[in-house]
Amino acid sequence: IVLKWINSSSDDLLRYELFRRSNEEKNPVKIKEWSAKDSLSTFTDKSITPGGVYFYSIRVYDDAGNNSFSSERSVIYETGKRGKISDIHFTVDREKRNITLNWNYPEKDIFSFVIYKSKKGEQLRTWKTVNGNLNSIADKELYINNIYVYRIKAVLNNGAESEMSDALEVNY
Repeated sequence: IVLKWINSSSDDLLRYELFRRSNEEKNPVKIKEWSAKDSLSTFTDKSITPGGVYFYSIRVYDDAGNNSFSSERSVIYETGKRGKISDIHFTVDREKRNITLNWNYPEKDIFSFVIYKSKKGEQLRTWKTVNGNLNSIADKELYINNIYVYRIKAVLNNGAESEMSDALEVNY
């Protein structure tokens, strides 16, 4: 998030402080302080999380010891992309004739998971879409002596999507 502001033209200012708080925080945290003699009028905040809502304000101090807070300004930081699902495991059960995929994904507010499947060497296709509160699925659409490739993507309630997971190859 890039913040820009216009500094005061008052001659008696000593310093500025920039504060930020997220939706989860009650109290703002000071993230930058600078002298009024500096011409700083922009700040890039890189310590933020996609999907987060942040509130910014500036406190100004003068040489008489007075200070004043600006009103808070809110910013939603949304890239539309999240990190990929990297914690995926599988089990092969030849007696039950299935492959079970299990995954963990730490994001909140997941709408669904899209699972892609193919035989090795073929093009991936959307195989199943499951509810976002699930983290496991059994594949019973299998033929012996094949290598199956799976990839998973999360879709969040706000429409953002994760990157597709790395390919998981399963010998059946």
